Amino acid sequence: MRKIHKTIWIHLISILIILLFSTLIQGQNVKSDCTQEELGANWMALVSRLGNYEKANSSELNLLATDLEAFRDCTKQLESWFNYGQTSVLIPPIHLAYGNTNAALASMDSLAANIEDKGLDKVDYDYLYSTMKFNYGRIYYEKGWYDLALGEFLKAEDIQMGYATKGQPPGVVAYDSLNNNISYTASNLFNNIALIYLRYGDFEKSREYFEISVRLAQTNSQFNASAEDRARTYQNLARVYTELGQFKKADYNFSKVLALIGNKRQGFEQRTLSLAYKNLAEYYRKTGKQDSSYYYIKKAMQLKTVPEFQVFNHHVYSNILMEDNDVNQAESELEKAAQIALENLGEFHPELARTYMYLGDLFRQQKKVKQAKSNYEKAMAVLSGEDVSGQFEPNNLTHKRLAIEILENQAELFELVDEPNLALEQYDKAIEVYKILRLYNLKSEGGKYMQAGRFKRIYEKAIVLAVKAGKKEQAYAYCRQGKSAVLLQQVQEEIAIKSSALPKQYLNKLQTIKSNINKWNKEWEDAIQSQNPDLAKAKKEAVESANLEYGHLVNEIEKKYPEYAKLKFELPEISLNEIQSLLKYNNSAIAEYFVGDYVVFGFNITPDNIEVVQVKNDTGFKRNVEMYLQSVSRFSTSQDAYEKHVKSAHFLYEKLLENACKNEFSNFNKLIIIPDEILNQIPFESLVMELPEKSPEAKPIYHALDYLVKTFDVSYQYAADLLVPVSNTEKEEYKNEFLGVAPSFEKRNISPLEHNMKEVSKINSIYENNVLVANEATHDSCMRLIPGHRIVHLATHAMFNDENPLDSRIELADTSLFIYEILALGQQPELVIMSACETAVGEQKKGEGVISLTRAFLQAGCPNVVASLWKVSDQKTGIIMRDFHKFLKEENQSVETALSSAKRKYISEAISDRTHPFYWAGFVKVGSLDVPDSSVLAWYWWGLGVVLLLAIVFISFRKK
Repeated sequence: MRKIHKTIWIHLISILIILLFSTLIQGQNVKSDCTQEELGANWMALVSRLGNYEKANSSELNLLATDLEAFRDCTKQLESWFNYGQTSVLIPPIHLAYGNTNAALASMDSLAANIEDKGLDKVDYDYLYSTMKFNYGRIYYEKGWYDLALGEFLKAEDIQMGYATKGQPPGVVAYDSLNNNISYTASNLFNNIALIYLRYGDFEKSREYFEISVRLAQTNSQFNASAEDRARTYQNLARVYTELGQFKKADYNFSKVLALIGNKRQGFEQRTLSLAYKNLAEYYRKTGKQDSSYYYIKKAMQLKTVPEFQVFNHHVYSNILMEDNDVNQAESELEKAAQIALENLGEFHPELARTYMYLGDLFRQQKKVKQAKSNYEKAMAVLSGEDVSGQFEPNNLTHKRLAIEILENQAELFELVDEPNLALEQYDKAIEVYKILRLYNLKSEGGKYMQAGRFKRIYEKAIVLAVKAGKKEQAYAYCRQGKSAVLLQQVQEEIAIKSSALPKQYLNKLQTIKSNINKWNKEWEDAIQSQNPDLAKAKKEAVESANLEYGHLVNEIEKKYPEYAKLKFELPEISLNEIQSLLKYNNSAIAEYFVGDYVVFGFNITPDNIEVVQVKNDTGFKRNVEMYLQSVSRFSTSQDAYEKHVKSAHFLYEKLLENACKNEFSNFNKLIIIPDEILNQIPFESLVMELPEKSPEAKPIYHALDYLVKTFDVSYQYAADLLVPVSNTEKEEYKNEFLGVAPSFEKRNISPLEHNMKEVSKINSIYENNVLVANEATHDSCMRLIPGHRIVHLATHAMFNDENPLDSRIELADTSLFIYEILALGQQPELVIMSACETAVGEQKKGEGVISLTRAFLQAGCPNVVASLWKVSDQKTGIIMRDFHKFLKEENQSVETALSSAKRKYISEAISDRTHPFYWAGFVKVGSLDVPDSSVLAWYWWGLGVVLLLAIVFISFRKK
């Protein structure tokens, strides 16, 4: 083993000396002799010239590449295969240094064709293979083939992770988990991966990789990266933080860049300086500092740099000029960018496409439709590698996020000239590309949430056009697609894990790593809050390493078990007809909402119809929502509070539901609400359908109000697709029916609940099953017993943390049950009741809904959750919950019916002052519909067909 370790370090030191520390001198050319004796001398002659090759001019680089190729051919002739590979991987970076990607690619292809099956030992081969993959990635990145580049980089990372997890010393790109050393090349690898995620718009993943790159470059004292390398990564981090809108962090990283640049001894390359100044110019433009933006872009453009960076500079300068309405000069800058890109980057490079898009935007703003259309078409042709016909295969687009932007801008052009059908076609294409981007390219949860929020505007524009055109079903399809897509993907991933027959070793490892990531994320946030920088740094590094390990494991599973990958990525699409069939079976209707910037769209769905309502999302609507939320969640006996409550509750009913309740919904007794954004906080069951007559005594009469719950059994869901459980597994059998949990808090500094143990004991008298009360309700006992019970009732405190969602918890007798632990549970209950405070509220994510404890259970696979919207009354909760379980168990009612029945019973029996919605409206049911067995549904439709046939025969007979 020591010999293997020594071999690795010899290779590592040799290559790094060559790439990092030698200085370029003009020596003699490599001798032509091809004998074993000459290899050493020729090699040392090359070593002396390789060090800072990036600062050499084109003729020097050409000569260096030629001599390297001569030496490589010599090693091939002598069949010195490791030396052949070792030399070959040095040639592509030389070609890339002066922009010759084709020569670099040809060199790599030659190496790949000659190095296979040459009897190299594993360590030598891994070193060469990982470096080859890194080089391929660099070449593909320079060509703008980002998906291919990432694939190659990740293969290099796989080699690294293989050595890291075995605790062996690093190869040229291998991370050493024992002493936290990493080679410069590995740091560079992470930096390049981060750049691709930046292109995808996964800023969270990009930030993660950039920060790893910075940390690993700095922690290795023997092979520390240069100030220039650090400056590149710091400015990339600043770019990410600019995109995230975290301008203080961006400013901090830019200050580090300027500090490094300010040290004249560093001797930075002009292209590094140019990129830094360009990024600073863009940063100041986005933060409204126009003078600083001009200053830095001028500095960038004065420097000699590579063609791609020249294109960047012209783009930024044109954007600055457009903001100052200097249209002619902006157009001139873009024309220069297009010429440079075509001549140097090639006709299919994404930066050429971006240039055409900017030209299209410029012409669109001037209402020059023909020129705008032409440039948008050329932009899409560049990304697709096709002609300008507009036809393309989304999977083959070289820059999907840029393609979405182009298609959106093209749609706006068609709207400008009143061509709604053509505009919708472009939005459809943009949505198709976005689905692929979200599913395959966005890896971090934060990245998915951010892009869901950003791309919601596309769905909104498409809905507006479809509604105007009278295309109600198409508008509703956009509504569904634009909401909760991340949640649906998360649910599907859980199904893929459970349904693809993965070996237990993989299931356990996935669960362990995910649990650790969530746990360490929480501890990282805690350390930041407690101002413990050393602990925060340690936890952050632990999260980064675990994320790398998890990604490596998932990639391995996807390759070995294609069924898992198929289930994970092929999300089931439930048609409107299927949803309507289920509504007919359940005698239900749906009111689904899409909250846009200017309009709130409501879609009223019944088994046979779909109608659309539109409400202006103006100040008056927002004010009434806020008034209603305040009045419903706070108990008051004042007449003024009563009148405000009635007014706002009826206003929202009138705007959102009145027409449907009097027409489409009049024949149904179950109503499913699928809210959006601020509407997620509203308990619709307490909306007032008819205004009461004014009482002569001017006294609040809450119990007499015509609440929606008196007419409908109301339930909720995040997305219509989740109304049907999207599971491929057979229905799980449960060992027990009921588990009640009611902890005491004698051992903890938490205020006691006076009635929770009585609540659970009374409920359990209905089931006569299992309870965990007082000090028995511990963390370990809950983790052990929750799986295996069909119904779990948690009567305890709960807390959602907006700033740190992973810190959200359910309190138990000895400690807390956190969100990340809920996600790691195995078998999920069929129904979870959280008889606790604020378990259905949380952080609002645009396009996704509320990130809450409720969502955590749904994501983990629990189909139905009863949870609270505010801090509920302990005593009154017990009354409602006891009746809820009675209706559920003794009368065999569905969950939504049982909960609504319990609320109606409470309103009719409680004393008047305690019928305020604060006491009963806070608990809501979120979940799926009852899904019939396929054979039952078949008989249902067969019977309906027979009835219709008989009716036709009867009518025909009567006519005769």
